[in-house]
Amino acid sequence: MVDTTPPTWNVTPTNQVWEYGDPFSYQVNASDYFTITFSLNDTSNFSIGSSTGLIVGLYPNDTSRTPLAVYSINITATDASGNNLSAAITITNQDTTHPTWDQTPPNITHEYYTPLLYKVNATDLLLSVYSINDTTNFKINAATGLIENNTLLPVGNLSFIVFVNDTTGNTLNATVFIETLDTTPPTWNQTPQGFGFIYGRNVTYQVNASDPSGLDVYSLSDSSNFTINS
Repeated sequence: MVDTTPPTWNVTPTNQVWEYGDPFSYQVNASDYFTITFSLNDTSNFSIGSSTGLIVGLYPNDTSRTPLAVYSINITATDASGNNLSAAITITNQDTTHPTWDQTPPNITHEYYTPLLYKVNATDLLLSVYSINDTTNFKINAATGLIENNTLLPVGNLSFIVFVNDTTGNTLNATVFIETLDTTPPTWNQTPQGFGFIYGRNVTYQVNASDPSGLDVYSLSDSSNFTINS
């Protein structure tokens, strides 16, 4: 008795998509009166169980070994008599997953005339670069996500949009509102000291204060006996 009948697919193998970072497996099944051995052509990136027909991706997180690409796979089922059945499929290794924030960037309250240091962090298997839309008032470290002020931020409200991209063009962004307040009082250039004066003579006494946002007015408590140039 001679066996010249090849195996048959239980279900014809179809093209597959492999999302980068996820484990990849694909089951093929064939039938024959005799034992079937499965094999495939691309053993650098995939393996197949010779008795089970389970195809597995070897390097789900390593684009240096399995680059993002479309792989042409030829699957063969061979029976004990050497009769072959083949199917050609493609496996597309792709990255469509967007970065995610480790923590959603919160809004900021910032004190006038102090440096702004604000860090954003995102996660992605192929994280590439951070950027910001307002490069007049702010700058961002493209590699670390550290945001600093480029100029003296005025008292009031501003906002910026921070972006993060991965190497395949998937993006993530967040809008951050920043409120700059001036809650710091002026400081004396020299602390005012008590003094005496001779009765009947005019007295003058100079005080000086400084404030980053500028001084508005000088005043004193005893306006019955003294005046001050505001």
